[in-house]
Amino acid sequence: MPELGLGEEYKYAELQVACNSHDIHCEEWAAEHTVFIHARPGHDERAAWLAAQVDAQVVGSPEEGW
Repeated sequence: MPELGLGEEYKYAELQVACNSHDIHCEEWAAEHTVFIHARPGHDERAAWLAAQVDAQVVGSPEEGW
């Protein structure tokens, strides 16, 4: 993400898809899927950038741990 001035990060950054759920434990049924972005605390701009790549936006507040 050179346009954001952020260096590469290969550790502690991943995506998780919850199919037909709004939570990562798939306990809350939903008609749609939810994508969770896992990154280091304080790297909110990475999540926003990634969401923008698919014309989406971050809709929830950051949470630590899971």
